[in-house]
Amino acid sequence: MTINEAEWLITSDRILEVAFRVDLPEAHRGMWILSYLPTSLRLTREQAVVGMTLAEIVLTGQLDDADEFMPEIAHLYAERLGFKLVDVACMLAARSSCEAVGCGAGHGSARSERIG
Repeated sequence: MTINEAEWLITSDRILEVAFRVDLPEAHRGMWILSYLPTSLRLTREQAVVGMTLAEIVLTGQLDDADEFMPEIAHLYAERLGFKLVDVACMLAARSSCEAVGCGAGHGSARSERIG
């Protein structure tokens, strides 16, 4: 699992979700959007990295692995974003299923054109 961080974009080498910066590049700023969360939700860079890590955990099946602590870690990450883990999993599942059937009107658009 590798999260790739740049000044304006955070990507993963395992999933197609992204986080991108939406403000000016000043030290005291840093509002980010995660591709699978509502676009009105602005996050810190730290939350964006947590959100990308959480998406990797959920989408790569790590919750089902033998690591007994992974579900607890995932719950804590979801709480840091202000959500329950089940809500995050549902948002990711909705994007994945929408991508599979080719939904229109912007659903899954960040997944179809990966930047990075």
